[in-house]
Amino acid sequence: MTFDILLHRQAGALERLLNRCRRKGYTIVSMGFAPSEDRPGLDRVQVTFAEDVGRTDAVMTNLARCLDVTAIDLYVEAIAPTAQVA
Repeated sequence: MTFDILLHRQAGALERLLNRCRRKGYTIVSMGFAPSEDRPGLDRVQVTFAEDVGRTDAVMTNLARCLDVTAIDLYVEAIAPTAQVA
C-alpha cells in the first residue's frame, strides 16, 4: 500500500515520521521525498509499505498522529481484469 503524505518542512519532521513507522513495525518498501509544488512550507513524501491491505486504516491512523503530518492520501492500485478464455 502506498501513501502520499504532506509533511511540515521542519528540522527532524521526516525523521519523526520514519521513527513512528519503525516503532509500529511497518516495513517500508520504497520512499520518495520532494518539496510540495502547490503548498509552500510543506514537503511531499510518498511511502510504500509491505503491510497487508487489511491494515490500511490502522496505518493511516498512526501516520496521522504524527504532529508534522498535514494530509494523507492512499493510492489504490487498479487491478486489470483477467482475460477470459473461451
